[in-house]
Amino acid sequence: MIDPLSDNPSSPSPPPPPPPHGRADIRARRPETLPILAALLVAAALIAQGSDWLAQWYVPPPSHDEAPFIIWLFSAEAEAIALPLAQFRADHPGVNIVVRKFEWDFPLLEQMPLHNGMEQPSLIQMGTTWLPAAARAGLVIPLDSLLDRSNIGEEIFHPEAWRTCVFDSRTYGVPWYMEDRCLIYRTDMLPRAPVSWDDFRAWKPLVAPNKPLLLPHGEWSVFGIFLFQEGADPLKPLSPEWVRALDQYMSFFKDGTTIYGDTLAEFHHLDAFAEGRYAAFVAGPWIVPILEKNYSKLADSWTVVPLPALRGRNTSLLGGSNWVIPTRAPKAELAWDFIEQMSRPGAQAEWKRISGGLPAVRKAWRFDHEEGSTGRAAFQGQLSDVRAAPISPAGERIDHRYAEILNDVIGDTMTPAEARAALAKEME
Repeated sequence: MIDPLSDNPSSPSPPPPPPPHGRADIRARRPETLPILAALLVAAALIAQGSDWLAQWYVPPPSHDEAPFIIWLFSAEAEAIALPLAQFRADHPGVNIVVRKFEWDFPLLEQMPLHNGMEQPSLIQMGTTWLPAAARAGLVIPLDSLLDRSNIGEEIFHPEAWRTCVFDSRTYGVPWYMEDRCLIYRTDMLPRAPVSWDDFRAWKPLVAPNKPLLLPHGEWSVFGIFLFQEGADPLKPLSPEWVRALDQYMSFFKDGTTIYGDTLAEFHHLDAFAEGRYAAFVAGPWIVPILEKNYSKLADSWTVVPLPALRGRNTSLLGGSNWVIPTRAPKAELAWDFIEQMSRPGAQAEWKRISGGLPAVRKAWRFDHEEGSTGRAAFQGQLSDVRAAPISPAGERIDHRYAEILNDVIGDTMTPAEARAALAKEME
């Protein structure tokens, strides 16, 4: 070929210069690469117009949250929670739920100051006597703002259960379930349900040489019942009502009407109860499924009734558990969703069916289909006259100190007057 612009028409044309560095000559591509390049150009144009159009068609693959939703539960509650959790998962697909189980001797308040690098629960089951100390230490968040925009509130719960959730005029918990105390007695050993504590003294000859009553002393709960029935304040051991309550409690040990028992070994005493070595004892609703399951031969020989009365009053102790949200909860809103679910009347009634715990929501009692079973109706009926332990940050210490002093008085290593003086000094 002759280049017409060449000064020498007979000389060949020089080769074209190479393309700039990093750029390919499209004419050197094979023909099959052209559709791919065209598609890439179209995609680039779409992206250049904005990502909103593409986003409406993009569905990200399901994946678990980066942080699991962790719940701390205790003992049997951790084992019985499966059904409520299944319902919660159905409403919150993709949430990774983890339940940690602890026993009741776990030092919860000592472990709750959670630091970076530690497992961060979002929801915790807390015994009613622990909550004031947790609130005072700033370990749990106040829930008032969440309650203000929620469909649950104080009015739906048993008033005494709600009182255990309030400290310094702020609400730090939501009641989950309640536990009061009733009397369990052998119907083949006592002539009828005792109406008063004095009935035991009158019936002692009927059950001799057996002891008619077991009064545990390893905790303050039963003595607390005597305090409440006398109208005494547990924090004022020098009051006349407190003195009368201790005299009444001690009289059962002095005249041999009661067995010297330890609540911490309560379940071991059920064998003695089954063998007829004592006729009655005080306990909460958790005892019913244990007796029904492990002592089936006694099915027709025992029942549960409200507590005997002192001076015409049969007040019982109220305990149980509340829901709290720790201050460092990574999923506080999800925790609140779960609290709301567990506060529905139907969910509360279902929890009673599963665990035996008494519903804290009053409407849930309408859903109760087990009132005719042994004992459950009595525990529910006793709720008409119950009192919670003192709402104090020192609640656990008070409980422990009461148990120690009662042991000393019953064991004759401390006089009642010395016990009252020692408690009064510590209460200050």
